Amino acid sequence: MTRRLPPIAVLIFAAIVPLLAMIPTWQGYHTQQPPDKVFLGFRYMAGDHYQYAALMRQAQFEGRFLMENRYTTEPQKRVYIFLYYWLLGSLAGVSGASLIVMWEVFRWIGGALYILAFWRLTAHFLEDERRRVFATGLFCFAGGWTGSSRPCGTWD
Repeated sequence: MTRRLPPIAVLIFAAIVPLLAMIPTWQGYHTQQPPDKVFLGFRYMAGDHYQYAALMRQAQFEGRFLMENRYTTEPQKRVYIFLYYWLLGSLAGVSGASLIVMWEVFRWIGGALYILAFWRLTAHFLEDERRRVFATGLFCFAGGWTGSSRPCGTWD
């Protein structure tokens, strides 16, 4: 017989591990030194994430559902539908929160759901609950540390 809810250790993993992943963003904001060094909010793949931010801003400030790619050499029509970026931008517009806050909140939610999905899927492979908890712990921390002393989104 399997329980409906995961054990408390797995729930703690699901709540805390995504929060730990936010440390580099927090570090970036608290170590910036404007006007020389400004943290723009995204820690990695800055060019890609600024494109995502441009899409989210179209929903946030212009209320757009159909979006245009503003990072091209030729003008684009509003034909693109990006549900995730539309949702984040719309929620940022309604709530008044910044795009980075919405991005991090949804990263936390997604990370927690990912850990809980791993827990659920391991039931097919590991019957012993203690082994599943251990496997979930390994899964949570197996990716390594993605932080750095200088986040990618920090511009000199």
